Amino acid sequence: MNTIRDQYLSNVCQHIQAKDMHEDIRNELLTHWDELVQDALDNGCPRENVEALVLQQMGDPKEIGSSFNQVHRPKMNWGLLVTVGILVILGIAVSYYSTLSLDYANLVAHKIFYSIIGLAIMLAVIFVDYRMLKKHSWVWFMLPFVIHAAVKPRIITVNGQELYLAIGPFSINLILAYSILLLIGISGILQQESTSKWRHSLSLMAITLLPLFLFSSANVKSYYLVYLVALLAVLWKSLKSKVYFYIVTGLHTLVASLYIFMFSSRPATNRILSFLSQDENYSFMLGRSRSAILSGGWWGQGIQDSSQEYPLIYSEYAISYIFHSLGWIIGALCLVVIGYVIVQFIRMSKQVKDNYGRTIITGLAAYIGFQYVYNILMIFGLAPQAGISPPIISYGGTYSVLTLAIIGLMLSIYRRRDMIPHGGQIRE
Repeated sequence: MNTIRDQYLSNVCQHIQAKDMHEDIRNELLTHWDELVQDALDNGCPRENVEALVLQQMGDPKEIGSSFNQVHRPKMNWGLLVTVGILVILGIAVSYYSTLSLDYANLVAHKIFYSIIGLAIMLAVIFVDYRMLKKHSWVWFMLPFVIHAAVKPRIITVNGQELYLAIGPFSINLILAYSILLLIGISGILQQESTSKWRHSLSLMAITLLPLFLFSSANVKSYYLVYLVALLAVLWKSLKSKVYFYIVTGLHTLVASLYIFMFSSRPATNRILSFLSQDENYSFMLGRSRSAILSGGWWGQGIQDSSQEYPLIYSEYAISYIFHSLGWIIGALCLVVIGYVIVQFIRMSKQVKDNYGRTIITGLAAYIGFQYVYNILMIFGLAPQAGISPPIISYGGTYSVLTLAIIGLMLSIYRRRDMIPHGGQIRE
């Protein structure tokens, strides 16, 4: 046992907070130590003097440890945190204007309350080690099915959609919770190795197709569309063979088409057909949205009675009303902030080295980002009407809370991008 060498390596690691990296750093330094020993012997250095020479060449353990600690310290995406805060403020402003414009209850008080809770949860989740979720991946995947079966009689139906579960004074958006659990579960299951090709194929078909029955049972088409985009992003990022990706994409496209056009309610089908044909009924809502945007001017029209002029200003058409009430400049800045958030999502997914963490970020980023993109296209008349609101900006209690929790999980993964080995295992 080389006590001098081992003591040196231990002294270096004492100054590195990322304990999961200690083994990799020790191995790296050990290789360098052995190379220096061999060089010293090749240059004729007496064996009894080799360790002293190598110890001098390796450098001060405190300085080496501190330099490694700088590389492997926690990383925070402050830009994303700030822009999320801006979106929260915009959401509160929309709720404030909606409260004054519409004959509704005090939306702004509820929005502030849920925003504070959501931000607190987001900040707490940032410091949670996401890797603990991985070993329970099948549990997270199956949990939505168990919950839905258990609480189905108590689920609140809105416009034919089974969306909310009332718990005291609070209503939880179950479909968003299901989507989060499914994406986290699938991200972990895809990292598991299987010796049987058939078993792997059956598992893949199960985790990708079973959720379809959950969404069809709840009759939530727009939520299913958002989930499907996130699922495909996860599969594209994780699957080595793209054949499975194309098979799953084809199956979902076929089933979704049948679901929408043959087994769906007529309004959903009519919205798509009306969009394609630019029907007058479709143009009515499109005209309202465009009118709100175009009439805003540079500095906005301020607070107005919009209960008849511009419907749904607190949800689907919240961004339209930002253009109308606060003006084109603020509206454009809102779009810039949303674009920046989406870019940060993409950037984080590329910078994280751990496959599991990278897959989770990819799925959750696609889930949130697609809602923003689709909603913006919709308000400008470039996509069919759907119940897809801009996250955080639109009014939504637990929806905002869960969305902020999602962002907290993504920041938790990003925070540890240089603190864990490539495999991502938790080391005792």
